[in-house]
Amino acid sequence: MYFSIHNAIFVSNSNNNHPYTIGVWFAPWGKGGDNMHLIEHKKGYLCGAANREGESYTDWRAPYIDRSGLLMIYESNSRSGKYAFVFLHSSGKRFPGQYLKTSPGDLEAEDDGIIKLTTGNSIYRFRQDDSR
Repeated sequence: MYFSIHNAIFVSNSNNNHPYTIGVWFAPWGKGGDNMHLIEHKKGYLCGAANREGESYTDWRAPYIDRSGLLMIYESNSRSGKYAFVFLHSSGKRFPGQYLKTSPGDLEAEDDGIIKLTTGNSIYRFRQDDSR
């Protein structure tokens, strides 16, 4: 049997008994189970994560800031103009199976190639890395 997978995130498994396996996480998203679909992925850096007042987070998000990895941008199927980020950190040894997933919010491009996502409580900024 074959089927396509559209709304999945593949994350390395941190279980030491099976180090070469992956876990699969499927949408729905957040409160109310918003159904989203992947529209884009980019290699780069999470430049910042702050509250709406601009104060940088020092909580669980802090280890992802200024780290390289893969950004996946999801678009809501039910709420027009709403997007979410999933950021997979490239250093699997330090944070195996860990990823940052945002709430849905408003997406915009800033100067210098920054992608900004503003959610109800937070502001995330991502810089694409075009080097090979």
